Amino acid sequence: MSYQEHEKTIQEALNFIEQHLTDHMQLSSLAKHVGYSKFHFHRIFRKIIGKSVVDYIRERRMTRAAEDLIATDQRVIDIALRYRFGSQESFTKAFKKGYDMAPGRYRKLLRKLIDEEESNVVKNSNAPAGWIMTGEPMNLSI
Repeated sequence: MSYQEHEKTIQEALNFIEQHLTDHMQLSSLAKHVGYSKFHFHRIFRKIIGKSVVDYIRERRMTRAAEDLIATDQRVIDIALRYRFGSQESFTKAFKKGYDMAPGRYRKLLRKLIDEEESNVVKNSNAPAGWIMTGEPMNLSI
C-alpha cells in the first residue's frame, strides 16, 4: 500500500475513534475495523500520527473532557467516568499532568476567562448603548 492509502486508512480510524471516545476501545478492534493486523495498524498509526494509538485516544478523551468541564455543569466524576477513567482520582491526576491544574480549577478559570472575553466584546462593540448583541441580525420596527 502507498503512504496515501495508509493515510486514508488512518483517517478512517481517527474518525472511528472520535465517534467512539466514550466507548471501550481496544487496539485489536480498531485494527480489525480498518482491516489491518494489530501490529501493522499500531506501526502505521505511530508512523503517520506520531504517537501510539493508546496515547492518541487518551489525549482526545482528555481534550473532550476539558471541553465538557467548560461547556457543561456535569460533575467531575461523571465526566471522568464518561471518558473511561477508572475514578475521579485517576482523571484528576491525568488532567493535572496535561493541564497543570485540577479539573475544578480549570473549569472555574476558563469560564471566568470566557465571561471576561464576552464582556470585552460587548463593551468594545459599536452597538448603541443599551443594545444587546446577538448572533443574528434582526429587523425590528416600532
